[in-house]
Amino acid sequence: MKWISSNGGPLVVIEAERASFWLGINGPSESITHYQRACEINGYVGVLSVEGVDALILNDEPLQSAWLSSDESSGIIVRWSYAETEEAVIDSLKGVHRAHFESAGLQFRIYGNLKMFDAGMPGDEPHESLDLKLVSGKYDVELCNFEPDSGTQLILIRLRRIGEFD
Repeated sequence: MKWISSNGGPLVVIEAERASFWLGINGPSESITHYQRACEINGYVGVLSVEGVDALILNDEPLQSAWLSSDESSGIIVRWSYAETEEAVIDSLKGVHRAHFESAGLQFRIYGNLKMFDAGMPGDEPHESLDLKLVSGKYDVELCNFEPDSGTQLILIRLRRIGEFD
């Protein structure tokens, strides 16, 4: 699995073709930056509108994160809270079908492939990122605090397609 992390703040997931809309810590001095808006998200996850495009914010702690694709209409963002090794994380994900996900009460509109990166960075600058591939549609955002054993805790954020756009 490919893992990324931030420099201490949230991660953002936004359409790859529109990632340049995300300005990170940059922006007009008289307004709040995209990064500041992302930092205001309470809890593990939130959705912001940026130039009419949904941006999924992964907040709470600056955890290493990876993408686990289920199929073209669902997948899981894996956030590594604690585990001894990457092998332990990967082994624990074999039991993810037993995980109990709950709706975060958020919908995320996806119009094309996604890019996940440090929310402090502008989306058009080359930096560490992950590509997430999902078909267009409305997605429900679901959460699970997954603790398969006493030595492993993962925050799982599932994106599950629930239909077409309104």
